[in-house]
Amino acid sequence: MKEPVNKNGVSFVRIKNDVNGNPRYIFHFLELSKDYNEACQIASKFGGRKYRAKWYGGGIVCQSYDLAELAQSILSNRIAMGRNSVG
Repeated sequence: MKEPVNKNGVSFVRIKNDVNGNPRYIFHFLELSKDYNEACQIASKFGGRKYRAKWYGGGIVCQSYDLAELAQSILSNRIAMGRNSVG
């Protein structure tokens, strides 16, 4: 498994670039919600999609050149739902 990168308290794993060369990162759905489908709906607000690879179950993938901004989007949506901490 690849080494996670921690940014603003959110753990990301860097994966291969998309077909256009944009960097992609995955994070676990528990960063947003306890329900996977709900987390995917929330993540779609800032460009997140279900990550379907078997080696990383429950992942959400986003493309981003600015990891700090992506982490801030995750944290703001977590706080908007009334969840200040993971799990």
